[in-house]
Amino acid sequence: PPGSCSRSTVDTSAASTSHIVSLSGLSPHTIYYYTVYSRHSLLGLFPSSEGSFKTSALTATGIAAGSVTYSSAVISWTTNATATHLVEYGTASGSYTAATMQSSTASTNHSVALTGLSAGTTYYYRVKNYHQTYGNITSAEYSFATTSETAPTTAQRKRGVWVLGGLKDQSIATAANTVGAVDLFDPDTQTWYSSVTTLPTPVSFSAAVGYEGKIYVLGGFDNSGTVTGLTQIYDIVNNSWSSGTNMSNARANHSAVVLNGNIYVTRGTTGNCNVAWVATGAPTNCLIYTIATGLWSTGINESYSASNKAAVAVGGVVYYLGGKSAYNAVAGTVDGIIVSNSVNTAFVETAFTARAGSSAVVYTEPNGAVDILVLGGFTALTNNFCYAFQGSPTASATNLFQYLRYPFSGVSWANASSGGTIPTVKGFGAAVISGSTLYWFGGTNGGTTPTAFDVVYSYDMDTFPSGTWTDLTTGTTRMPRPRFGHNAVIAY
Repeated sequence: PPGSCSRSTVDTSAASTSHIVSLSGLSPHTIYYYTVYSRHSLLGLFPSSEGSFKTSALTATGIAAGSVTYSSAVISWTTNATATHLVEYGTASGSYTAATMQSSTASTNHSVALTGLSAGTTYYYRVKNYHQTYGNITSAEYSFATTSETAPTTAQRKRGVWVLGGLKDQSIATAANTVGAVDLFDPDTQTWYSSVTTLPTPVSFSAAVGYEGKIYVLGGFDNSGTVTGLTQIYDIVNNSWSSGTNMSNARANHSAVVLNGNIYVTRGTTGNCNVAWVATGAPTNCLIYTIATGLWSTGINESYSASNKAAVAVGGVVYYLGGKSAYNAVAGTVDGIIVSNSVNTAFVETAFTARAGSSAVVYTEPNGAVDILVLGGFTALTNNFCYAFQGSPTASATNLFQYLRYPFSGVSWANASSGGTIPTVKGFGAAVISGSTLYWFGGTNGGTTPTAFDVVYSYDMDTFPSGTWTDLTTGTTRMPRPRFGHNAVIAY
């Protein structure tokens, strides 16, 4: 206050006619009163009249954007007093359509991360600081540009079909035949991105599902033919793998679907690929993986013993279809598990043309009708060994394309598309519906010397069930590598 000087500087040791004294540690936005004193050895001490000055208000300096990527940036700056902060930003100059939350802790060093930005875009921003005593300030406008995202972009990863696992040749005994590369197919541009990532443990004849941006790869044979109970989890946006809890019993030649946040895994085989499967050694129960907890539990017994079943989820029911018994017999049986009370359905679903190693998908027609589609597979598998074709199998592949319209009991399976066939006879392929297009990837023709294929077929579901198939196996649309016993999934 005026007339009250509570602090002073140190008396100078050298006499002079010109005097300069620096005052530091002052508070911003504050009036200070001062008196200067001059001392002479003969003339004595002479005080001046009282003067005053006001320090400047809160200021922000060094405002800049750093660590800029295709989707994020960090805005940093300093203030001359401790203050809280926020950042306003947008894609048009002078228009700030987004803002961060005001910080709860005051500081002189400020750093704010902006996330979820669009790639290849210029952003305009300004910073705001808040001080209870010294007032609030808003900076001038600054800008930065995000980088372009490297393909496959986040959008492509989210909409794309991930193809993983399987074999590229008939023998598991050669480790190099198990495919570790994970390839991505963008259905919008019909472009492949090869080896986007690699399975930590390459497997064939596993099961896989996609759910909320992650892919769950479950069990299968490793590259030595040993059956595994692995749960391998891939985060498609962060491009990272993690390990989940292993299945309670290892299995291969099984399938999986996701329903209500749980993954349901069908029966399969539990022996290594060079061990003949017998019904007494096969799993009898489905397994359930609760995604929220990462824990496995045992479901009910499935109603018939077979491996290489297809599986779909419709209306709260997990349906499993076809497969092969331990005695070389293929099945056309269809049954389902009602997940709400963990029981098999009470009615008898209509059987289809007996086969194993087929692919199944669910399609909802524009009028709301629901169909189960079953494609390809083998009408005969006469080798009791694992279906990675160890030994000398006889496998008769089929190109059947059949569908069953809800209700699934008391109606007949019908043939779809050009007499009910896909372009060539294939089993152990992978089918998926993206938007209004059905895709088929890879597979094998079976026989005593099976061949893996890199084919891609598409079918316009807008014309279902009377449409035709298109062979996309040309140029960049051809699969990056042949494979069978693999999976194709969409993560969202």
